[in-house]
Amino acid sequence: MANWFECKYKFNKEDSQVGFKSTTETVLMDAVSWSEAETRVYAELASNLRDFKLMKVGEYKVQDIVFNEEAEKWYRCKVSMVTVDEKSGREKKVKQIVLVAANDIKAANESINDLFSTALSNFTSVEIKETNIVEVMPYFGEERQESGVVDSSDSNGIMNTNQTSILDEIPADSEYDPLLKEAAYLCVEEKQGSTALIQRRLSLGYNRAGRIMDQMEQLKIVSEFDGHKAREILVSNRELVDILNNI
Repeated sequence: MANWFECKYKFNKEDSQVGFKSTTETVLMDAVSWSEAETRVYAELASNLRDFKLMKVGEYKVQDIVFNEEAEKWYRCKVSMVTVDEKSGREKKVKQIVLVAANDIKAANESINDLFSTALSNFTSVEIKETNIVEVMPYFGEERQESGVVDSSDSNGIMNTNQTSILDEIPADSEYDPLLKEAAYLCVEEKQGSTALIQRRLSLGYNRAGRIMDQMEQLKIVSEFDGHKAREILVSNRELVDILNNI
């Protein structure tokens, strides 16, 4: 189960009217402890900002997160459900907090309805509020380690995401992300084009994973975005090698 930490930081953001403006933003970081969250957020911010100050790192309680690569905002949704207590057999109300990526409150509410549409218990959206979170950063380090380096293909001829010896390296001045090839093989191997999958397995921030997905769409590796469904994979493994070696 993920442990989420709210990390607030301040930096000078370039503004066309006033030059630079002091700005405070928040990212949500998945980590096993407070100290790891602090370490991860420092590393992530240092790769994108020259100067910043970390203001706060604190535990953030949330039961579920709904990602949407097309959304620009994050909404904190409080959901009330009626369940039956296993011991007493009596009904009781349970509240859950769900963080939803959406462009507006209406879309956030629709995502909540989709999420709980198959629930056996009745539910109601008690409260939906826009947050100041700009990015959510999942992390499954053990999952990535367990994937390991194995044979270059399995019995179905699927390339391993860590096998890159047959590929040319992406030039440093290329318009494509250095992790594009690894992400592409990951999606083909899993048979789904999912930004959340790239985030999870490659330990990337949401914005970078989204940019990689856009590049994969441009190269016709995955289909165009269609609602909340994962994108379809449009190429075979052999076709993928040809595409990636020609960028």
